[in-house]
Amino acid sequence: MAILPDCPGLEVKIVVDGEPLKEYEDDGTPAPKSVTKYIEAVSDAKFEINYAFNKDYPHAYDVRVVVKLDGQQVDDSLDPYSTLFRDGGHTVSGATSCLDGKWFMADFRFSQLTIDPPTTFIQPLRRTYFFADTDSGRHIDKRLSKKLSTAGEISIAFQHIKNIRASRSSGKDIRIRNTSQIGNVPEKAVQVSGLSHYARYVLT
Repeated sequence: MAILPDCPGLEVKIVVDGEPLKEYEDDGTPAPKSVTKYIEAVSDAKFEINYAFNKDYPHAYDVRVVVKLDGQQVDDSLDPYSTLFRDGGHTVSGATSCLDGKWFMADFRFSQLTIDPPTTFIQPLRRTYFFADTDSGRHIDKRLSKKLSTAGEISIAFQHIKNIRASRSSGKDIRIRNTSQIGNVPEKAVQVSGLSHYARYVLT
């Protein structure tokens, strides 16, 4: 589980079938007040995000929790201090939306990237044949590059809040923005990062 050194008493884990996924350390230097872990994603597996506060948590504030998948915000909740230490912690199981007064839940799932390998062809050269690799032919445009920059990231941000006030609902529909399919990705676009999966959510 991910434990933030600057915030003792707070633990976060990614759960599949009731079991936390194995985590690996990040060799890079983390940003201030943050921690990064790597996990092994299971293709098409439904996953949940669990965070828990224990007795070592030193602050007496309400907490805002913002969850992003692949750079897209999918959950934004406020947890009053009186509920922080509940048994089993807090679980985010999916993205919610409200359409015509009805609430819907979209499960979180892992999706495997479809990676286009370089095209191999045979070209004659002075009666000698050699193999050459070319790019898959798909241009890595700015839109694809932007998607890949946050693909595979599960981000959970915590913020201390004072004086939570109830507000009247606007009555407007609340729609989740579906994570668009990334589609086929040129192999060269993920060679360095080793990216293999991204996250999506599926309406139940």
